[in-house]
Amino acid sequence: MTHYQNKPDNVMISSWLPQRDILAHPNVKAYICHGGLLGTTEAVYEGVPVLGIPIFGDQKTNHGLKQLLVAMDCKFISKMFLKKQLVLPWKNY
Repeated sequence: MTHYQNKPDNVMISSWLPQRDILAHPNVKAYICHGGLLGTTEAVYEGVPVLGIPIFGDQKTNHGLKQLLVAMDCKFISKMFLKKQLVLPWKNY
């Protein structure tokens, strides 16, 4: 496990985590990802809302194929925008 200064206690950083198991966990409220096909498909299968930040390749197209996704341009990421995208659409989630 990697340690970072000022990392919130509810954030885990690792080089590998069991993505499918995590997405299936009932405490997961949203999935922030680049939009790769496998992870996006797994999130949709588990009913987890996705905030996608496509970078290249098929990622933008993958976000357009799903109904539970919100996509954003990586050039315009801000704390307020993330909060708006994650909290407002799924406030009753």
